[in-house]
Formats: sequence, structure tokens, C-alpha cells
Amino acid sequence: MKMKRCLAAIAVAVFVSGCVSETAGSAGSGNAMQQINAYRASRGLQPLSPHPVVRRLAEQHSRDQARAGRMGHFGWMQRVAQARAAGLHYCTENVGYNHRSDSHLVTRWSRSSGHRAHLLRPNLRYGAVSRVGAYSTFIACE
Repeated sequence: MKMKRCLAAIAVAVFVSGCVSETAGSAGSGNAMQQINAYRASRGLQPLSPHPVVRRLAEQHSRDQARAGRMGHFGWMQRVAQARAAGLHYCTENVGYNHRSDSHLVTRWSRSSGHRAHLLRPNLRYGAVSRVGAYSTFIACE
């Protein structure tokens, strides 16, 4: 019974470590944005440009996750409303927790079909990545 619980805990930890998201041009994650833009370029896509509202939304969500002590997309509809109020359109988000480096974070996202789709959405124009403690957020908008 203890072994089953231990294996279940390990499986959850591995799953959670693969769920990350970041956006272009935010606190402490410039390298992640560079890597995301290089990944996009390798697939023939335009790089994401910094945008102050996108950066602020990514930073705020990373702070919110750190404060709550949990990773998730909670508050997403409010972030979408703020982006729309700033004239931005379709937005997407990846979140992450406890990655060794920006490279590890971007690699994990690129290996997950859902996260990869967010990184490679063709019409995205703006992006930002923020990391606060162990919590990362990537937001990108058209």
C-alpha cells in the first residue's frame, strides 16, 4: 500500500513538473523568451514581441501562483478581460513549477502537445515569460 502511494506521488510530481507556462519579456525569464522565439523561428514562425500588458499579466500570475502555493490557470478569464481591454485579442497561457532552468522549462513545454500548440500558434504577436520563485507563466496574445 505504501509503495502504491509513493508511486502515485511520484507520478503526480512528474506530471506537475511538465505543466509550465511563460510569456515574453518578463522578470528573470528573458532567456526563456529567447528560447521560445528560437523554437518558433525553427518552425518558420515570427518571434513574439514584448508588450507591457502581456508582461504585467504574466508577472502578476506568477506572483499569484507563488502566493497561493499552487500552480494553475486560476484567474484566466480576468487576465483575458484585461488583455482585451488593452486591445489584444486571442491569448494563451502556459504555467510551470519547479524547473531547473529556462531551457528545462521550454523543453518540457515543447514536448507536451498542448503546451507546444500554445508556443507555436501562428498568429501570436506578443509574449512574456515570468518566473517568481518556483512558479512560471507564459502568456502570448494576438
